[in-house]
Amino acid sequence: MRGALVAAVCTSAAAAAAPAKLPQLEWVAFTFHAGHVCEGTAAAPGALCRSYAHTVMQVAPKDVTSLVVGSATYRLDDGPQVQGGPATFERHLVESDGNATHQRLPKGTKAQMWNWGYDAETLLSPSSGGGALPKQICITAAFVDRATGDRNALAETCIPMVLSWAGSAPPPPMATYFQPQISASHAVCGGAHCRTNVHVVFKSRTGGQPTNSMYGGMAVSFDDGPYLVGGTAFYEQHIDRNPPNGAGFYSAMQGDVDLMQPLSAAAHLPKKACFKIWVQDAVTTQRIPLTTGVDGRQLKGPLPAGWVNSSCLAVCRSLHAFHTPYCPS
Repeated sequence: MRGALVAAVCTSAAAAAAPAKLPQLEWVAFTFHAGHVCEGTAAAPGALCRSYAHTVMQVAPKDVTSLVVGSATYRLDDGPQVQGGPATFERHLVESDGNATHQRLPKGTKAQMWNWGYDAETLLSPSSGGGALPKQICITAAFVDRATGDRNALAETCIPMVLSWAGSAPPPPMATYFQPQISASHAVCGGAHCRTNVHVVFKSRTGGQPTNSMYGGMAVSFDDGPYLVGGTAFYEQHIDRNPPNGAGFYSAMQGDVDLMQPLSAAAHLPKKACFKIWVQDAVTTQRIPLTTGVDGRQLKGPLPAGWVNSSCLAVCRSLHAFHTPYCPS
């Protein structure tokens, strides 16, 4: 009996000591959003609805600067599993604090932030109303480290899809909502190269109905150099009421830059990143710049740590936990 117990303890210890499968993966569940926004009211027949789901995951390859690719599959309610297309690197890096905030990866684990989103439009039949829309979406995601060939997959996660109606009032004017507290810039070197990222988070009201598609563009300047067009600005696949119980709907968006540099550039990495972002409503064609405030009003009070001014960030050399001050010093 004693021998069996010792063997069991040794087996358990060996299992505990086994290295984690790479890349290490984690769903960041508090970021999940899923639902439908329909034009008009529930009484209006044949409404146009936009469905969405937004997921975020941490991906920790052997070297945090490695090139990684990912994809997802999903199912709606009890339907079949279908291919969901590529996941998107959000162009920012983090370091786990060991579950002191939102992360469960081992403390000190360096990870890339990724997202995958679902986006669809449905023209309801005159008699169906919102009841014809799916109530839940279930998603799996898998990633491959291009440098090592390591691959891993996340277990399926399911998110309820909530139905909202835009109402019959005229939509408010197009505007942006800046989110500096969850934006960041980093320059980090790994075993083979260095990687410089700029990640700017914001929301935008459309120029018409909240179901309208939004897109944008971005230019960035490092260390007061010329502005170069080359970043991306894209819809994050979720639509939020703002304020939470208000009438206005915002498309969540982000603007990102990702640069790979040789290790020989480590002594010359940028210290400051400034950006210009514009957004456009694909239906009305209205286009506006990102204003560093809320609904066109400038920010009040101090900026979060790491900001030089309202459109320039310090490029941090150290990594910090997701959705905490990214450059506290």
